[in-house]
Amino acid sequence: MTRSSEAAIATAIESVVPDAGHNWVDGKGFDRHRGILPVEAPGFIRTAQARLREKLEALHGEQRYAFQRYLELLLS
Repeated sequence: MTRSSEAAIATAIESVVPDAGHNWVDGKGFDRHRGILPVEAPGFIRTAQARLREKLEALHGEQRYAFQRYLELLLS
């Protein structure tokens, strides 16, 4: 891919992302091996996987940290 087409793609993405309700975050700390931002991932997963969180909380009842353990396993 040429630099000009990379720039065009980046510009196109940047033009729609804010309108889609997404926010840009600082890319420092990006884990290239896992392909994630470890600091941002838990909050994103909590929001994006609300049904999963609700199911885990229902299954584990008083064990309030079941979803946190799930995130730790997922991100480790």
